Amino acid sequence: MKQQKLQISYLLLATLVATSCSNENDPVNPIDKTDAVELGITAGVSLTKSAINGDNAAQSGTGTDVMQSVAVYAGNVNTGTSYGTNNNYAIYKQSSGTWTNSDAAHKIYLTADVADIYAYHPAYQPTAAGVMQGSGTALKAANPATLTNTTIAISVYPGATTSDANNKIPANISNADKTYTTGWVSNTNAGKIASAPGEVDYMWADRTTPANVQASNGKASGATTDEKVALEMKHAMSMVSFRIYNDGTYTLAGKLTQITLENESGTVLTKGTSPTMKISDGGVTPGAAAAVTYTRFIGDSGLDLVKVNTTANVTTDPQAKEASQKFSILVMPETATSNKKTVKVTFKIDNIDYPVILPDDANSKWESGKNYLYTAKLSGKELSITSIKVAAWNTTAGGDLNVN
Repeated sequence: MKQQKLQISYLLLATLVATSCSNENDPVNPIDKTDAVELGITAGVSLTKSAINGDNAAQSGTGTDVMQSVAVYAGNVNTGTSYGTNNNYAIYKQSSGTWTNSDAAHKIYLTADVADIYAYHPAYQPTAAGVMQGSGTALKAANPATLTNTTIAISVYPGATTSDANNKIPANISNADKTYTTGWVSNTNAGKIASAPGEVDYMWADRTTPANVQASNGKASGATTDEKVALEMKHAMSMVSFRIYNDGTYTLAGKLTQITLENESGTVLTKGTSPTMKISDGGVTPGAAAAVTYTRFIGDSGLDLVKVNTTANVTTDPQAKEASQKFSILVMPETATSNKKTVKVTFKIDNIDYPVILPDDANSKWESGKNYLYTAKLSGKELSITSIKVAAWNTTAGGDLNVN
């Protein structure tokens, strides 16, 4: 059989994202003020989309692509003690777009003293294998006495080397950039993320606007706050995404069944050693580098790649690229620039592995809250990198890479 070659043109999509203890086991003793009211929240993903899909999609549902729980801490803006040991922590759960706290032992009661609100997602610890959980053991802040500097433990999800329910990316999410009706038009679902259910999307409540993170019972003289806050959650991890199409010169079936992202050498891809995230600003500290390999399977039986001059209405490479589904992996953000030529992605197509070394974007790093989209072209021709450009969300261009 003639050996086919895999071309990969990289479109780096840099997204702007930009999505929280004390002795919590003690029961809450309602504070001795008759005007105390319980804190209420709403929560959504602002400015971006990630493994948790943004905007209104984050408001409702029970799937792994919506927020199901948020942990909240409260500190006193002044120096009072109203939000002390037994009145500073709660977990809010979402149902049909409404956020409530049903845990009688952990509530935050507001008085006329203004509370500073810190929040993060997820509220529960991932499993030992790094799988997202919607219940179980609470993921608590390390030192709630200093909320501006305290952290939570974080992790990445490598995924098992065999397919299971957690590492299988859906193959039926229509998130291509364009769709064809009577012509090629922008796809309203282009920003929807296709990622593995096991992904853990660590988020934090944006605190740049005090009105969004401060609350009270509203009864103080000149009060401008009330008992509900509208949290805007931002993503702390980085995202690497891939899409691949057949330029028409590849003659086999063209079925994609697996994507693997790993180090060719070094530890640019790292799971970190005891990594943490600050709940006040989402700052990630990975710790010492520790190599990691990400394995993702595509649906139950793979995805038939879009093929030029075979797939309906696809007659050019740009059409094939924009008509192809995107698959995403959450990775530990980098704190320093790195050489991406030490990282490779392997596409399993027609049960054959096609490894490709990533191009190096000079002086680059995968940053928190940004999504880097690499577009690959499956071809029987020789390949080369032509250009790489980083721009705003949805507008980054890329280039081609030789694979022999």
